[in-house]
Amino acid sequence: KTTIVEINPNIINMYRDRCDSSWQIVNCDAYEYSTDEKFDYIVIDIWEQGHNTDDLDKMIKIHNKHLNENGKFLWLDKIFRKYLEATA
Repeated sequence: KTTIVEINPNIINMYRDRCDSSWQIVNCDAYEYSTDEKFDYIVIDIWEQGHNTDDLDKMIKIHNKHLNENGKFLWLDKIFRKYLEATA
């Protein structure tokens, strides 16, 4: 199962066009998202432009409780941009 938390409706529409029905899309601010679910991976997509490492640290602190015991955070800004360009 994959859960996407996104506040921007344009990005949500882009995901809907590329994801299958097993993906859950939650429309909210990731800083405010809360769940009882645990994840193996949490991909943080704070983009380089307009954000700094304090934003990344804050996101990790908020969502650390959502990781499984051996879970990991990933930050895929540049890789994801290349994927979107390749699949556009």
